[in-house]
Amino acid sequence: MKKSLFIITILSMLSACGPRNLISGHIEGLTNNTIALRITLIDNNEQHTDTLVAHNGKITYTTPYDEPAIYTFYPAQGVQKIEGGTRRFYGCSDITIFRFDNERVRFKARMDSLFVTSFTARGSQLNKDWGNIHSSYNPLLIQSALLQSEDIPYEQYTEQKQKIDEDMTHLCQDYIRQHPDHLISAYLLSGTGSLDDMIEYADLISDEVRNSPFSVIFQNIETQKEKRLKKQQKEATNRMGVVGTDAATPDFTLFDTNGNTFSLSSLRGKWVVLDFWATWCGPCIASMPHLKEYYQKYAGKFEVVGVVNDSEEAAWEKMVKDMELPWINVINPKGVAEEKDLTNVYDIKGFPTYIILNKEGKIHKEYLGAQPDFYKELDTILK
Repeated sequence: MKKSLFIITILSMLSACGPRNLISGHIEGLTNNTIALRITLIDNNEQHTDTLVAHNGKITYTTPYDEPAIYTFYPAQGVQKIEGGTRRFYGCSDITIFRFDNERVRFKARMDSLFVTSFTARGSQLNKDWGNIHSSYNPLLIQSALLQSEDIPYEQYTEQKQKIDEDMTHLCQDYIRQHPDHLISAYLLSGTGSLDDMIEYADLISDEVRNSPFSVIFQNIETQKEKRLKKQQKEATNRMGVVGTDAATPDFTLFDTNGNTFSLSSLRGKWVVLDFWATWCGPCIASMPHLKEYYQKYAGKFEVVGVVNDSEEAAWEKMVKDMELPWINVINPKGVAEEKDLTNVYDIKGFPTYIILNKEGKIHKEYLGAQPDFYKELDTILK
């Protein structure tokens, strides 16, 4: 009896002294044994890569870093072949593991074709929580990925994509509200929506989580808050100290498709929509028919000025003609000085961007992307 107890004690000690910096996992459904790995050190966002080979779906990886890090495994089969190349759906075709301490982490996952359809982990509460969230979050990622392959009208795609994105946002927000003292809540902050939303939900999280290795996330949020404040202060100074409190929209004169010059100031006294777009921008092209509908719906009540950017003149002229765009169309030429480039003058962040100008020529509202709110605002001001 004493001998048996002695053996059990020794075995327990050997087990306790085993390697702790180990990630082991079993991935069912693998059709390709190659697995890429990206390691992200949380403190400085430094990244490293490695490649593993699974044996009968099993992998074992000894982590080379003591620092807190995120280990993301990318099974090779999670790459889809498409015309002209390949694409990977990040988030739903990979496996993420967190290591903050020298704990040994074990996980189980399943791949169905391109996607990881199930995932659980043990070894730390952080990884267990992530496994629990995965069961609700990953199906939404997969829905979003599959939506890209569906042959549906752009408006229908946009509506469905927005609904999925809102569901993912609400999932992150709900979890943070219910678990402000869980480490994974800090990681979920990036999925809570806009910067204002991130700030709001960051304030809910406990001090213990704020002082964890995820503290860098909260530092980045504070940095963004400071940048935004400085920008607002600078804009306020420009309005008050340079051009007054009722500054008009910057005027411009550009060539239209007929080779004539057009000046924005010539439309003073009308509601105007500036449509910043590009010939290579899919969402820009897809939104044109809807804008044409509104142009006809409120004919004579407002004007549209299409400002094409970063585009070849011949391609622009052809597209305006083929799509029968009925409004004023001008080109923001390539190669102009930064201070004359309208994307800098109007601080354009992406295409399409719609800027509504009131009858006095001042900016009323601005929208990045073909948002439903843009058309609702047109209905409000033009009825």
